[in-house]
Amino acid sequence: MTRSIHSLRFLLLALALLVYQGVTAETVFDPAGLAADWWAQFNPGEEISQEDLTTRVNQAVAAIQASVAAAPDRESLEPLVRRIEVGFERYLALHYETVPDIEALPVAQESYTLEEAVDRFDAWRSLKFQVEAEQQDQNWERSQLVTARKQQTRRRGDYLAMDIADSGKLAAGVNLIVRRLENEIRREALSIRKKQLGLAEERLTAMASELAAVAPRLQVGPDDLALQQKRRDDAQKKIEKLTRASERDANALTLAGESALVEDASLQSLNATQRSLNLAISEARLERTRLAEALFQLITDEAGVDADANRKLIAQTREASTDWQTLQEGSRRVVERIRQGITPELDEQSPGAAEKRQDLLDQLEKTGRLLSAQATSMARTEFVNGLLETRQNLADGWLVENLKLAEASVVGLWDGTKGWLSYSLVEINETPVTALGLIRVVLIIAVAMWLSRVIRRALKTLGERRDGVNLSAFYTLGRLIHYVLLIIGIVMGLSSIGIDFTKFALFASALGVGIGFGLQTLISNFVSGLIILFEKSLKVGDFVELESGVTGEVREINMRSTLITTNDNIDILVPNSEFVAGRVTNWTLREAYRRIHVPFGVAYGTDKDKVKRAALAAAEAVPHTLLNSQIRKPQVWMTEFADSSLNFELVIWLEPGAVKSPGAVQAAYLWELDTQLRIHGIEIPFPQQDLHVKSLFGLRDEKAQRVLLKEPEEDAAGPKPDPA
Repeated sequence: MTRSIHSLRFLLLALALLVYQGVTAETVFDPAGLAADWWAQFNPGEEISQEDLTTRVNQAVAAIQASVAAAPDRESLEPLVRRIEVGFERYLALHYETVPDIEALPVAQESYTLEEAVDRFDAWRSLKFQVEAEQQDQNWERSQLVTARKQQTRRRGDYLAMDIADSGKLAAGVNLIVRRLENEIRREALSIRKKQLGLAEERLTAMASELAAVAPRLQVGPDDLALQQKRRDDAQKKIEKLTRASERDANALTLAGESALVEDASLQSLNATQRSLNLAISEARLERTRLAEALFQLITDEAGVDADANRKLIAQTREASTDWQTLQEGSRRVVERIRQGITPELDEQSPGAAEKRQDLLDQLEKTGRLLSAQATSMARTEFVNGLLETRQNLADGWLVENLKLAEASVVGLWDGTKGWLSYSLVEINETPVTALGLIRVVLIIAVAMWLSRVIRRALKTLGERRDGVNLSAFYTLGRLIHYVLLIIGIVMGLSSIGIDFTKFALFASALGVGIGFGLQTLISNFVSGLIILFEKSLKVGDFVELESGVTGEVREINMRSTLITTNDNIDILVPNSEFVAGRVTNWTLREAYRRIHVPFGVAYGTDKDKVKRAALAAAEAVPHTLLNSQIRKPQVWMTEFADSSLNFELVIWLEPGAVKSPGAVQAAYLWELDTQLRIHGIEIPFPQQDLHVKSLFGLRDEKAQRVLLKEPEEDAAGPKPDPA
């Protein structure tokens, strides 16, 4: 049922809208029967003349007056009707108000004096404040309009949902018209202000362009330098006077001690703030005169000016500006705190409370004026400082100017990054740890590791260039230097962020417990690596064989493991503890020469001397054989009477280079042995066995043998006749 009622209302509203669109502007305006887009006739999409719009407004106002005059509650609605009349008049005035054309924009002059340049800067600064304030006001006004439009939409929905016969619909319609008029008036006013703001922003941009062109066109009058010197002397005297007065006040306050009344604390704070502001104003004026003198000297005698001194003066002014800005912010906080603490109830606390409150208000007003004066003086000094910097850049030339700009950009970027990196992340033992500190730790450790790598590489190069030098000693020394530099780098890195190692007794105890349990294997391998390095039982370049079957050359002895490369070029990381706890066969520990045994066999009956000559010939043919030694000559040993052969061993001492390739060496000797035995006509036997058969298929002895050999069997009657 409810859905049917809403559907019917929707159809009626659609029908009313169609009828409304078909009528002319002379249709009677009924506040009790407003359509959803009733405002469209006063603000159509197309252009409409002021006369036509005024006619529509007058007709609508007349219709509203007639409807209200016939209403029972006309007395309560008449004030709203008057508001509608005034509102429409205001709307028409704003809708057709024209924004005056922009004034002539400022154009850069041929030349400027410093006073003229400062006046231009003051005008630009004043307009800048006005534009910023207007931008904030318009932003706030737009947000208020958005809220008002949402409320208007809700009211319009409530109005359209009312029954057409409802007695209160006329009053709701009149109120709806009033609220919509107010919103449209605000919107029109905001539109005009937006156009005016655009003109002001355009003028502000033109003034900024003019200021950018001031520095190269500055001229110096005959009395300008003397005037600045007089102002400098006056500012210096004023600073000295203020400093003495500040010291007297401070001494007087110290002597007063506890006798100073608590309720006078706000006045004392304001007085101190005023003294600081007065001093800052004089300091800014003094700094401005120094800048002006340097600027005048640069203009009149560019070649004789000390550019470094000017750069230093510019940097000092920037630092002073930072201090003045800090003073500004602190003074504003003091003023705001005291202003919030002043309440009318203070007048009733004591007979003199009202006078003290008024005195505070007067001092607050005075402090506010000083804040404004100090801001102006600081801004003027910064402007003159910018003029000097621009003029100095022009004097330095294009290259120096760009270099200075690049330097300033880098410094500014670094300052910003440094501020971000200086943010405290965590605290360790009441020491803040920042991102910059962590980066510093990483850099120090990286430098220590880089230095260790350079030293180890230098030691390796030195060892390779000198003959007869034990390379393993250089390697051990390099590893020790690596560990020492790494520890020093870690300690220096952590100390650079303020961590005191003397306060880590508890942490060291906990670390010891952790080492005893969780880090036991790691520490065991580390200590084993140190034992290997100091004991020198294993060196880089040694050829080793482990109990696990791993065979290869030692390439690196690291903190946790040792790198072994097999003859198949496979890298294997073996824990250091395995070299200490297990059995290790080191083929090259003390001496590089090794002897190998190559077994082989020949047939029985072969001449032994002939076998010896063949085997020695094979040994000489292989390049791995050590031939120049009188003691370590190749030998041939007869080792066994085997089942099928006479077994021999070719015993050879190898050259140092062949020790680390046992598989390839063994294969080379076997290959050459086979070649020489064939050349000498020596037979290499293979296993032989005799088979004795006692029974086969139930037959024994000769009968079984004949079956096995497939011979014809003779029966009892005698042999079978020959078929032939």
